Amino acid sequence: MQRRTGFLFPRRLGYNGRMSKRKDAEGNWVGGLIKSLVVALMFGGIVWMADQKTQPQASAAKMVVAPAKTAASSTVILFGVPAPSASSDKLFAATLPDGTVKERNVEPGWRITRMATLPLTIQASGKSDGGFVLSGTDWDVPLRTKSAAPYQEIALLGMWDASHAALTAQTNGRVVLSVSRLGEVREAYRIPENANALGFRGGAAWFATYQPGEGIESPPQGPSDLVRVDASGTSTVMATSPQIITSVVVGDSRTFAYQTETGEVFAQRGERKWYANGRPLLWLDDHRLLFAKGIIVSVVDLETDAIQNAATLPLAPTAAQLEP
Repeated sequence: MQRRTGFLFPRRLGYNGRMSKRKDAEGNWVGGLIKSLVVALMFGGIVWMADQKTQPQASAAKMVVAPAKTAASSTVILFGVPAPSASSDKLFAATLPDGTVKERNVEPGWRITRMATLPLTIQASGKSDGGFVLSGTDWDVPLRTKSAAPYQEIALLGMWDASHAALTAQTNGRVVLSVSRLGEVREAYRIPENANALGFRGGAAWFATYQPGEGIESPPQGPSDLVRVDASGTSTVMATSPQIITSVVVGDSRTFAYQTETGEVFAQRGERKWYANGRPLLWLDDHRLLFAKGIIVSVVDLETDAIQNAATLPLAPTAAQLEP
C-alpha cells in the first residue's frame, strides 16, 4: 500500500518548499506561476485519486488471503473397565480434545475382550474327538495337527493378513498357529514354557517371558523379555525389563509401549524412549501415546516429552480403542 505524506505536492513540483520568483521568457512571472499551480493541482489530484483507489483493493486482498478459523476436529475413544464381579464389564466413551466422558450401555455378559472384533470364530466340530473348526465367511478349517489329532485350548489372536489367522493352541506344548483360509494349518512358533501371551498387535503375536520362582509356591519374577513373533515364526526380543512385563500396546513398526508389574509404563519410538507411572492404552499416531494413571487419562508426545491431560474417567481403564 502506498503511503501518503501530506506534503507530497510541493516536492513533486520541484520547488523544494520555496516559490521561485523568476520571470518567464515574456516577463510575466505571475502568469507562469498560476499555470504551474494549476498543473500541480491537477497532478496532485490524480495522485491522490490513484492512492484512494488502491487502498480498498489492498484491504480486500488481505481479507481473501487471511486463513479462516476452523473448529478443532474431535476424536471419540472407547475405554474398557473390568468388573469381574459384575455381570458385565463397563464401557466409557471420551471425546477429545474437550474430555467429555459418557458411559455406554453394553449387553449382559459383555467383556473387554469383545472390544477387538475379529471376522472369525472358533466352534466345536461336533465330532466325538472334541475337535474345533475355524469358521467365518469363506472359512471352514478343521484345527488338527499333521497327524490329524485335534488341537486343544485354542485361542484366536488376530489376523496375519486377510487370508491367514493367528491362533494359540495346545498340543505337546503351546504353539502359535498360522491357519490359511485354504485349509493349511502350520505351527509357526513354539511358545516357551515360561512365557505369557500378551495378545496380537501390529500384525504380530506378543509374549513376555518370566523366571520361575525358586519353589513351587514362589511367584514368577523378572527379568522379563518382550518378544514379538511375526507370520513367518521369527521371534524378536523388543525390550528387556528387570520386572515382569504385563501388557503391551503397539503402534507402527517403530512404536510400542509396555507396562511392568510395578505399574510403570515404558514407551519407545525408534531410538527415543520415555517412561512414567501408568498403563499404556493406545497409540493415537506414530508419536502420541494415550496412557492412564488411575482414572486420569493423558497423552504424551514422544517427540517433545510433553504430557497433556485428556480426560478423567469414573473408573480406571485397562483397554482403549478408537471408536469404529
